[in-house]
Amino acid sequence: MNQGYPQYGAPGMQPYPYAPPNNDEQHLNVLSICTFVYAGLVALVGLFFSIYLVLGVFIAGAAATSGGAGAAEAEVMGGVFAVIGLLLMAFAFAKAALLVMSGLGMRRRKRATLSFVTACLCCLNIPLGLTLGIFTILVLNRPSVKALYAQAALSA
Repeated sequence: MNQGYPQYGAPGMQPYPYAPPNNDEQHLNVLSICTFVYAGLVALVGLFFSIYLVLGVFIAGAAATSGGAGAAEAEVMGGVFAVIGLLLMAFAFAKAALLVMSGLGMRRRKRATLSFVTACLCCLNIPLGLTLGIFTILVLNRPSVKALYAQAALSA
């Protein structure tokens, strides 16, 4: 029945006839480049929020100089626009800074926890952030990648 083929589970037999190539270094480098590109996109979105900031300052300034009947409400509305724009801009720039630090950490094989947390935060943005976050989480959870990070920590 055997016809010369080795049986699965025979002594000395590996479960797979070949070992998959170890491309961990290349995968981490590609992920770091994608993280840098995504950080640039997030920072660009943060610049769009400056429109709210400028618009709010303009509304509040125009209301303050006009002195009309609804000037107080317009001033408050302009202030709300400016604060919302400033907060959204700060959030986007903080996320871009985290992404840059994560990309540098992946490139240098340091700060695996920061990269993992940043990848989890990226999953909140669909579709680009989700894709980048899932692939980063998958690569960082490999035992061979964890060994690369441990080896880099020992050599430093």
